[in-house]
Amino acid sequence: MNPLVRRLASSPVNDLLGEGTVLVHFRGRRTGRELTTPANANVAGDVLTLTSLRRRAWWRYLRGGAPVSVTIGGRERTGFAEVLDATPDEIAAVLVSLYERGGHPIDAERASEMADRRVMIRIRLEPSDGSPPLRGRALWWRWTRTVTIGEAVGFAIPAVAGALIAGADLGELAAAPLILVSGFAEGLVLGFSQALVIRRTLPAISSWRWISVTAIGALIAWGLSLVPASIGEGIDELPPAALVTGGLVLGGIFLLSIGGLQWLVLREHLPRAGWWVAAVAVAWVAALTTFMAIASPLWQEDQQFWLIAAIGIAAGLAMAVVMAAITGYALVRLTVRASPGSDQLPGE
Repeated sequence: MNPLVRRLASSPVNDLLGEGTVLVHFRGRRTGRELTTPANANVAGDVLTLTSLRRRAWWRYLRGGAPVSVTIGGRERTGFAEVLDATPDEIAAVLVSLYERGGHPIDAERASEMADRRVMIRIRLEPSDGSPPLRGRALWWRWTRTVTIGEAVGFAIPAVAGALIAGADLGELAAAPLILVSGFAEGLVLGFSQALVIRRTLPAISSWRWISVTAIGALIAWGLSLVPASIGEGIDELPPAALVTGGLVLGGIFLLSIGGLQWLVLREHLPRAGWWVAAVAVAWVAALTTFMAIASPLWQEDQQFWLIAAIGIAAGLAMAVVMAAITGYALVRLTVRASPGSDQLPGE
């Protein structure tokens, strides 16, 4: 799992690993080759305290003190590490704190048992001014590019699922679970791609919360799309007023599902975040219109699986571009209001 941990720890969504997960970079004393190990650390300002099992080798490179660099909060900082001559009680206290912050508290007796097999390392980081948050046109370009890729990849999952359903001629009841699972997966991929960028402009946002609410919103939207089909032929027997009212209610919930749930997270970090809900709704209306304008004329009866999927994926890419561009513009406007003086979009 270490390669995956290293990639996540170096990315904007490093908080997915939990508070205190860092990468320690150091050099072998004989080869001079840079080595890297993930670790959990107690962070107190510019001082990190961590432990390691004695049987592991990496900490031995730090005996007597050694310069290191640490990837923390998605950024790399330099510092100096040393192995401490700590007592088991001191190591146990660090372990209790580490496990408690990780959401898996342990008692003092368990910590003491673990401490006998561990060493303690302290790293003092050099002061850092920090990197400025992503704003203005740079934010729009990064968001549009990243979210387009994320939604295109995510939408390919239900597009392939839809082609499989059409090819297998599955009934509505049998197809529903596959549609819902693939829709939820699309939301996860979309939320992850958005989190990669939004954490660059609003670092305090929780990646877990953002990805979760986006996936739940996508699940709700896909679930609502199944309602007309579940009614079946009985829908023709409903009075026009009921059809119009039901359509407006379902359509409203559909359009507000993702943006509304994301607003629950965004409102804690941006003033006037309610505009995000309207922007996401507008973006999806434009995106879905684009999708239907491309896919509907091309989809025909008795087409092969690969062609149905290819048309859906191509139309999904166009849909993704439209959605990403509009929501990116909205995010720029909201962050500009929160931070006057940042770069505007081209032409503004």
